[in-house]
Amino acid sequence: MNSGESFDQSMIDKLVATAESDTIEYKVASLEEEVTEIKGSIKTLLMDIRETMGVLENPFQNIQGIANISSAIVNPKSMEDQPQPPKNEEIEEEDEPEDEDAKNQPKRADSKLIDPISFYRTIVWSKDMVEKYDQNAIKELIEVFSLLGYIPGEIKEIIVKVIEILIKNNNLDDAVVDLYRLYHILYPEDMSLDSKVLDHILNER
Repeated sequence: MNSGESFDQSMIDKLVATAESDTIEYKVASLEEEVTEIKGSIKTLLMDIRETMGVLENPFQNIQGIANISSAIVNPKSMEDQPQPPKNEEIEEEDEPEDEDAKNQPKRADSKLIDPISFYRTIVWSKDMVEKYDQNAIKELIEVFSLLGYIPGEIKEIIVKVIEILIKNNNLDDAVVDLYRLYHILYPEDMSLDSKVLDHILNER
């Protein structure tokens, strides 16, 4: 048997595939796929940056919008207004075993009062207020702003707590990164905040 007959079909296919990959048409097709993928990534990044910039420009507007959603969740309808489930369904629910592992896992709320970037901007604002006014004056200003309807009740309490913390420790520059680390520990599968925190680090540091 001569050397020409020793080549099997797989070797021939490999040589043909290698030759095809060196053609201009193949390289152009590969470049088009890469360009399409890059365009999609850039579009996603621009949307994240646009959302982040909107939060940074007006954190209180974003806070109030999120708080309005949260208030609807915090104040559900009374149990009397809700229809009672049929008796058969109640029996079936009692017979279902509870998954203890799932029960012990921390559950992430669908709606948050404030995102980390807005919270950080609130800390920066509170820090400026602490340097200008005494604690009682700041709390009274916050109370008036809340009575005017610009700050929801929950957000007012958060700002007051932040001011009390700043009175004791005025160095909270790394707060947003530290809080993000805690959130990532509790919910490692959620990457929705990654781009926002990265953009904050790149622009603030």
